[in-house]
Amino acid sequence: MLQKLLLLTALCGAALADSHSYRYFYTGVQGAPGVPEFISVGYVDDRLVSYYDSNTKRMGPRNGWDIAQVDPNFWDRNTQNMRGWEQWFKANVEILMDRYNQTGGIHTVQMMCGCELRGDGSVGGFYQYGYDGNDFIAFDKDRKVWTAPTAAAVVTKNKWDKDTAYNEQRKDYLEQICIEWVQKYVKYGQESLRPVRPEVTLSSPRGSRLSCLATGFYPRAIEVKLLKNGQILSDEESSGTSPNQDGTYQLRKSVEINPTATETYSCQVEHSSLTTPFTVVYTGPEVGGGPPTLIIVVVVIVVLLIVAAAIGGFYLYKKKGGKPGYTPAKQACNTMDSSSNNSSNPPA
Repeated sequence: MLQKLLLLTALCGAALADSHSYRYFYTGVQGAPGVPEFISVGYVDDRLVSYYDSNTKRMGPRNGWDIAQVDPNFWDRNTQNMRGWEQWFKANVEILMDRYNQTGGIHTVQMMCGCELRGDGSVGGFYQYGYDGNDFIAFDKDRKVWTAPTAAAVVTKNKWDKDTAYNEQRKDYLEQICIEWVQKYVKYGQESLRPVRPEVTLSSPRGSRLSCLATGFYPRAIEVKLLKNGQILSDEESSGTSPNQDGTYQLRKSVEINPTATETYSCQVEHSSLTTPFTVVYTGPEVGGGPPTLIIVVVVIVVLLIVAAAIGGFYLYKKKGGKPGYTPAKQACNTMDSSSNNSSNPPA
């Protein structure tokens, strides 16, 4: 069930480095106790900026992206809009269950919509619907018609294609209004969207396996290549790009090597924060699979001192009658828009 709920959200990767996107994802659910019947999330590039669910019935900002500083009525207006979408999705889950002759179980209707302003000034946009984790119907904005991959969706396609005014509005929203919101959001959040350089480490902690870690970068799009004598290695393993807690990303690539060989290994990184590709050269294995002897000696001495201090403290504690004082340490404190209103959206 969780995989189905996150299916569309997982598709929300970063846009190309020189482009920006505005995307939102709606999910209507039936038959899943404890799960909101409707959830809506909005993203600028890969930054979560808005959230609504049928439990709170309130749309609000996420990650500090309070667009109300630009449009004071934004959240109230879109809260009402989301309440309308909530009812639309609830009704359409039932419609599609009936169309597929389903009487029970967990079922979902999902919608993904968004637009992209590319670096060359061109624009793109899409509306896509899914049912129970599978493609159901999608909008062809250039032809202003809907495409149906299954027989069950043809009924919806025929119904929606008859409403030419509705399709014209969808095209206008994707190419005009949505793009205007991309520009507003990017201008408002330009600091948050500024590229961040990756930190790159090339090491071989086990001697026979070379690992290149790029971390702390933003946006998500990045190229990391392992090279042997200047030639790109094809048998590398990748961890995949994953998020850090601070909103940046990390990616690790590794490959098996011969620790006694004389080949030169390096890691090359390309990212929008870098004017030219960045290369780190491997300077040699950590022979023996462990730290230098000096470090081991220092660690042992520190451990012995800690043990001695603990024994001494315990002795003083007993000598004072076992009534220790305690002083706590101080803690360090370090859309959609109403123009996409569902009122003109026909049922499936």
